[in-house]
Amino acid sequence: RLADAKFFYKEDLQQPLEMYVKDLKGVTFQDKLGTMYEKTLRITHLAESLALKADLSKDQVEDAKRAAYLAKADLVTQTVVEFTSLQGIMGGYYAQASGENDVVAQAVAEHYKPRSQADSLPEKSVGKVVALADKLDSICGIFAIDEAPTGSSDPYQVRRQAIGIINILLELTNINLADSINESLSAYTESVDFDFENVHQEICDIFIGRRPV
Repeated sequence: RLADAKFFYKEDLQQPLEMYVKDLKGVTFQDKLGTMYEKTLRITHLAESLALKADLSKDQVEDAKRAAYLAKADLVTQTVVEFTSLQGIMGGYYAQASGENDVVAQAVAEHYKPRSQADSLPEKSVGKVVALADKLDSICGIFAIDEAPTGSSDPYQVRRQAIGIINILLELTNINLADSINESLSAYTESVDFDFENVHQEICDIFIGRRPV
């Protein structure tokens, strides 16, 4: 397995991480929500907006956009296809090997964080913004297609992602959650048919139920 991993890693490095992004057009995000490439475009736009709202510097805004654009690219690399638990982690390595700056590479590596209640948040503000954009996009999409968690069933880990968003927002206090949900949900209006106001309220409600006491 180690020999396989070494081989795949060397093969993946034959082209920069950016070149893998186009291949995300062949990877499904969710049957009703399109491809990972479409998700990439949404979170890139949202990450830029969130970074501006968080009062990040011009360089940080650009880093957030770049990291969001590259965040999912490793999903189509040979190493991650074979070793799925390394998604994000390998993206960080490939970003660095491709000449991306350290902030972008770290944000790519950490954008799935926090993966659980015990997991740490992304270290830097850029990483927090990208993680926030990714999680918001996923939650808004799932609610838009009426696949919200019910009872103990939460196949898309919406509740876990909601808790992660809350914890990130406790550190990015300039970002308004309701406004961010509105912006993220708006990105689905042309591709999914749903009642915007009702879905927006449903998403807000799931956060209210998980707010810190």
